[in-house]
Amino acid sequence: MKHSFKRPAALLLAFLLVFCALPFTAFGEYENTYINTGDERRDIIGVAKTQLGNRDGTKYTAGRGNIAWCACFVVWCARQAGVTEDILKDNTWADAEDFGVRYFSKEVYTPQSGDLIFFDFEPKNSNTPMSAYGDHVGLVESVEGDTVNTVEGNAWSSKNRAYQVIEGAYPLSSPKIKGYGLVEYGTEFQSPVSYNAVFRVVNSAKAARAGAGEAFAQTRELLPGSTVSVVGYVYDENSMLWYKTAEGDYTVGTDLEKTDAAAFPPSDYIETTAQTLSAKTVCSHPNGSSDTLKKIKKNKTVEISGYVYNEYGNVWYRVKSGGYIYCSDLSFENGKVPSNSITEVFTVRANEKILKNAPRLSAGRTRTLWRSATVNAVGFVYDRDGSLWYLTDNGDYIYSSYLAAQGESARSEYEDRPFVCTDEKAAKSAPLSAAKTISVYKKSAKIRACTRVENILGEAWYETTDGVFVSAEKLSCDHDYDGGVITKKATCTEKGVLTYTCKYCGKTKTKAIKPDPGNHSALTVENAVPASCNKCGYSGDTYCSGCNKLVEKGTELPALEHCDDNRDMTCDNCGRAFSTPENCRCACHRFGLTKVVYKIVRVFWKIMKIHRVCICGEEHY
Repeated sequence: MKHSFKRPAALLLAFLLVFCALPFTAFGEYENTYINTGDERRDIIGVAKTQLGNRDGTKYTAGRGNIAWCACFVVWCARQAGVTEDILKDNTWADAEDFGVRYFSKEVYTPQSGDLIFFDFEPKNSNTPMSAYGDHVGLVESVEGDTVNTVEGNAWSSKNRAYQVIEGAYPLSSPKIKGYGLVEYGTEFQSPVSYNAVFRVVNSAKAARAGAGEAFAQTRELLPGSTVSVVGYVYDENSMLWYKTAEGDYTVGTDLEKTDAAAFPPSDYIETTAQTLSAKTVCSHPNGSSDTLKKIKKNKTVEISGYVYNEYGNVWYRVKSGGYIYCSDLSFENGKVPSNSITEVFTVRANEKILKNAPRLSAGRTRTLWRSATVNAVGFVYDRDGSLWYLTDNGDYIYSSYLAAQGESARSEYEDRPFVCTDEKAAKSAPLSAAKTISVYKKSAKIRACTRVENILGEAWYETTDGVFVSAEKLSCDHDYDGGVITKKATCTEKGVLTYTCKYCGKTKTKAIKPDPGNHSALTVENAVPASCNKCGYSGDTYCSGCNKLVEKGTELPALEHCDDNRDMTCDNCGRAFSTPENCRCACHRFGLTKVVYKIVRVFWKIMKIHRVCICGEEHY
């Protein structure tokens, strides 16, 4: 009996030993078993799908405790896929700006695999389409037809009745979807900015490549001393300058030098002063290795007239007397980066806008402004993409589209007006003619613009309320006309004119008004007979000469009585002469009872000393 009990006990002990030897992760933490391929868009989704079903969000929150972890999940997947923080920032909020990515509404942008998708289950800011803040964020896995497939952390699973990592599918038009965040992965580059110059190959033989980055295949070799025609330039993801040649390939900026002394590429104009931090060298070109022009002693004042980005994306300031000096060698008043000076007051247009410590989307956050807050701008500057930023009196920067000028403003160029495309137009990520295409607006598509800007080439662009840029070329005003003003009244025979005016561009259009039977023109009077002494007259009938209609019937005019106010024995009305009282027909000279009555009246007049004279001149007493 003892022996039979020991055998099952031994089996149970062996099972427990095997169970305890199993790794805990088999039942707890989900392992990332995905092997990265180098394609970051593909890899971030591959990593995310290894976590499907995991309910333990503390794995992704990096020690932040038990918080809402949808954004933390996105960041964790990005780091596992090799995506660095300069591409996708560490973040705990469903906010495109905190992720450091560009936000686009669902109406203008079709997402790609690896983009962020923002949800707004209870829309808070329906009147602020620029706001990228949502209630939840996930990753776009793919788009199939009219459906977007997602991988989301901290999402509700109706099947398991728990918050976990899930796969989702939504119609592209779903009201739950607020918009998307475009993640600029390392394999993507901007198209070149137009440029036209001749460069010389420096030092040894240099390689031209198929694209603006070291990973692109070599196309040809450039011999030392040979010249290259450059038609454009672009910065890669490492802020390295590349030149696009007339042959269509790219050469890194440090491999070429200009054949003349002209500055590379056009610099932004500013006018300010700065002090040197130590004895510094002024160079002839903004690369630090060109010929020295002069030395400036420590704490000397330098007049600055412009700034450029060199081959490495560093800022060099142009000295007014000639040459360039590196940005970190100078100290500006109050520690501020110089900008064009202005004094303007703005109001924040939308909720929760972020101020930066430099005019770049990747610059660090300094503070948050809320809707209707007042901002005092003391300067403005264009960033490398040509976007306008305002320098506030606190020394930080805010993007121009977030602000509305209080009153007239020449620099803000704030507009809120509709346009319509007269031809197919590409929406870009920045106001440069060759910047990356985000989406395409078809001919006759309607666009709402919120800001007008000019890029560094002087071209006019409009930023839409969806955060993309469209060239002003081939955009026409989508007219919004007023209620109209009658510029010509309708008559009984002619139509009138109602004129409408567009409140944006002033263009007018007209609409005909039906003839008005009650509004007659060119009236004439017929059958008129003047009244005379002891004979009635007629005022005449009024007719419309246009429609020949009787407008108004005439009236009888009362007969006139003889009148001789000037006592010339002649009737003032009819001209009849009064020679004697016998010829006077006034009542006082009539016979019969009338004359007796007047004689009695004349007695009273005489007693009362009232002097009366007849129109014929005879005194009545």
